[in-house]
Amino acid sequence: MDLGLQGKRAIVTGGSLGIGKAIARELAREGVDVAIVARTKDQLEATAKELAGETGRRIIPLPADVTSRAQVDAMVAQAVAQLGGLHILVNSGSPPGGSASATGPIESVVDEDLLHDFNVKYVGALRCARAAIPHLKAQKWGRIINISGTNARNAGNLSGGARNTSLVHLTKTLAVQLGRFGITVNCVHPGTTRTERTPRLLAARAKELGIATEEVESRDFAPDSPRATPSAAWSTPPRSPTSPRSWPRTSPGRSVASSSSRQAAPAARCTTDDMGGLATGPPCPPQRLGTPRHSRGAPRSLRHFGRPALPTGS
Repeated sequence: MDLGLQGKRAIVTGGSLGIGKAIARELAREGVDVAIVARTKDQLEATAKELAGETGRRIIPLPADVTSRAQVDAMVAQAVAQLGGLHILVNSGSPPGGSASATGPIESVVDEDLLHDFNVKYVGALRCARAAIPHLKAQKWGRIINISGTNARNAGNLSGGARNTSLVHLTKTLAVQLGRFGITVNCVHPGTTRTERTPRLLAARAKELGIATEEVESRDFAPDSPRATPSAAWSTPPRSPTSPRSWPRTSPGRSVASSSSRQAAPAARCTTDDMGGLATGPPCPPQRLGTPRHSRGAPRSLRHFGRPALPTGS
């Protein structure tokens, strides 16, 4: 698929593993040069080498901690200098689910761990966006994509729900503030996604319950389980009753990565303030081709696939 991203430059936080790595790979496959960001230098360098070898694009490893404004500002400046510019920011830099001591029940929540989770995901995304926005404004074009999660819409996880809901609000606010500069801001809500961390988590849960790992996976992702929300729904057609389940996935994080890449495309200028396929806000009147338009102003099929808005009078 050609999304028109050839020659663009991107920063992907959390890009050394999991969903962030899958997004960086997908962007590189579309011709984007990518700076990947995480705290662990060795893993970053290994991932950069792997993705560069696969895609033939420049993949720059930049160690940074998103809880530090000084490190974030320096990282963005370094990425712009090494890449030669910046067009796309993907905020994916936080552990999925949050700290075990901050998810609940409420009596067991450790305040410091809850605040740390919030500092990493929400304030970390805010810091990265704040540092990147001047570069996007200067060229009057840009894409900011925030990776949230379905905890934003579900009760249960106090850390995950609070962080993800806050990220939705940040997305909506930035979409309103930045649309006039040709910058779209969108939020993707991944469902449960297999990453490098999944086998370790399943093994720990199996040990706790005293059952086999395979049984844990089967139980947790059964059709009637509240955890059975595989992210494949964004990029694969509906399954028939007789088709095999999409879990476990053979391409970890690919659906989330594909959705994020589509939202980064130049043709996605008609999609902003979109919450993982669920558009919100008042409709906008038609505008000329090439100007940002709120996602509800376009038909759902055009919103989802990021096709360009039609010129006024068409």
